Amino acid sequence: MQAQLRRPVLSLALALLTGSVLGAAEYSLGVQLSAGAPLSDLKDLVGNTGGADVKIFEWVNLGQGHVLRPQFDVLAFAGRPQSISTPVGTVTFQGQSKITVSMESVGADYIYFINGDANQPSPYVGGGVALSRNRIEADGPGAFGDAQETKAAFSLVVGYQFDRHWNVEVGFRTTKWGNRATALGQPVGLSYTLPTILVGGGFRF
Repeated sequence: MQAQLRRPVLSLALALLTGSVLGAAEYSLGVQLSAGAPLSDLKDLVGNTGGADVKIFEWVNLGQGHVLRPQFDVLAFAGRPQSISTPVGTVTFQGQSKITVSMESVGADYIYFINGDANQPSPYVGGGVALSRNRIEADGPGAFGDAQETKAAFSLVVGYQFDRHWNVEVGFRTTKWGNRATALGQPVGLSYTLPTILVGGGFRF
């Protein structure tokens, strides 16, 4: 197992060191649409309501199954929670207030194709990092305001590519939101984790 994992890592490192990767890289653009299932604090914030993600990416095929995927994506949820937890206690909304959570991020994924060819049918695995602008907007009775903060985001993906153009993908993405806000009329430091399961498909031009 260790030998199987070591082989793609060593081949990518060797290509980068020799400078052969970028000169021979193959570039293309694509778009991916996904449905999002909120977890943890995010699930409570939006009342367990699903969200949607739109991703625009560049596909940088480095060869031998290695791909870099720089990308910009927008993930958004909107729901009417019954209640949420704060440092000063539970705020009860009873579905009267709407909370919108949006995450706009710029980052990149590294993807490895199991069969060693990023242009052929193959399963793939990967992970990435991004800089995410996370915003929570709340309106209605008991709402605690509107605030945004920029945080790091991390992701893991597993997918299958049917041909050079089409793929399906399941991913896990997480980031945080924390800001000075008002709850129950008092200034408090709110902090929430925003993990999401994403399931969708993409098209590469």
